[in-house]
Amino acid sequence: MRPPAVVLVVLLLVLAGCAAGGQLVSPGNPANPDSVSQSSEYATSTAGTTTSGTASPTGTPADRSPRSLAASYEIEVEGGDLPVNYSLVYARVVVMLNRTEVDPPRRVDIEPDSRMGIGTSRYPEFYRLLGIRVPDGRDRTLTAAAYVASPNTVTVNRRILNRTGFTERTLAHESVHVVQFRTNAFNRVASGVAEGRRTTDDSLVSRSITEGVATYTEASYAARYGTGNATPIRTMGDRYRNASGAAKLGLAPYYFGGRYADDRVDSPAESREIYGEPPRTTEELIHGLPAGSEPVADLNVSGIDDDGWELVPTSRDGFGELFLRVVLGSELNESRAAAGADGWAADKRVAFRSEAEDDEGTGYAWVLRFDDPANATEFEEVFGEWRDAREGDGPVATERLDDRTVAVYLGDESFVTDASASDEDDTVTVRVGETG
Repeated sequence: MRPPAVVLVVLLLVLAGCAAGGQLVSPGNPANPDSVSQSSEYATSTAGTTTSGTASPTGTPADRSPRSLAASYEIEVEGGDLPVNYSLVYARVVVMLNRTEVDPPRRVDIEPDSRMGIGTSRYPEFYRLLGIRVPDGRDRTLTAAAYVASPNTVTVNRRILNRTGFTERTLAHESVHVVQFRTNAFNRVASGVAEGRRTTDDSLVSRSITEGVATYTEASYAARYGTGNATPIRTMGDRYRNASGAAKLGLAPYYFGGRYADDRVDSPAESREIYGEPPRTTEELIHGLPAGSEPVADLNVSGIDDDGWELVPTSRDGFGELFLRVVLGSELNESRAAAGADGWAADKRVAFRSEAEDDEGTGYAWVLRFDDPANATEFEEVFGEWRDAREGDGPVATERLDDRTVAVYLGDESFVTDASASDEDDTVTVRVGETG
């Protein structure tokens, strides 16, 4: 494992910025206690779930040039000096997006690297059992090159400022997030992906679209203005394929989202079409499919309180093909991980808590349904390879419930040993202990 300082420099080469906004799921969310909001390991982040600031109602005429727009902006820079003219960068981006009426941020804050940690300091147990954890030697999984917490401020890591081209691309990326905030793109995408209670898969889709559009626009900006690395999506893919599980989960929205945007539109100005019709699942995202073209298969999972184990009602969640691929890729190469996740049709996770006074253990049943028996069998084979490759992290077992459905049991050893499930009429019932 590389020392954290080296990792930081390497990841700065890869990622621009991040937006911490738009319906991200955070640890401790009572509706989804095992979800984690993710940015890439050297990421751009948008923070917050509500939009503040709007497009200017009197806006700048759409035919204004970037330089004339830039001359009309007043953007303060605090904490140091930028190596580029941010007013011009922002103006170029809004022209590319055909959003010249959208006001720029009021200021750019330059912060030391020590204050740019984002993401979780400890992943939920379910993630850790599946090989997704904060790397050794780091307080947090993620360090931001820049982030946007509100449309009024872009925060930049001082460490990147000695690299002019990278700084410019990062600011271009962040400018997209400012526009997304001011035009309500985060909420539009989230409501387009799913209504009602959101799953981890829903959140990954939403984040992939907002980060993907920013990454795609960053690539277009680099190609147009010659700032170096005009292929950040491909670079992101290379980094993703060689990353740890936690890093993959962070990089995935940038890579798969950027790739999706690149496949679906011909220019950044068309990206608002994706906001209006985003993919519904990460399966559609990964495979570049139209929105709603691959509906999630019917799958209901319930649990029976038995043998000292109680179902946790709030634990129900769906994680999707991308999360499954990240999990398998935490131990296996990308081709095997993709093969094992391909054919995903649906999944549901439920948790059980021990009622015994001397045992406060938790067990998880993760039920996965595939398109056909061949894909279910391939998943079992690849998951077996993953299980053999992992070190520690507790016991894990699988059970084939029917020709298309597999249950994975994780957590407390007694749960993994005694858990079983039955499948009838698209409803899987999980119990612990004696069956019948």
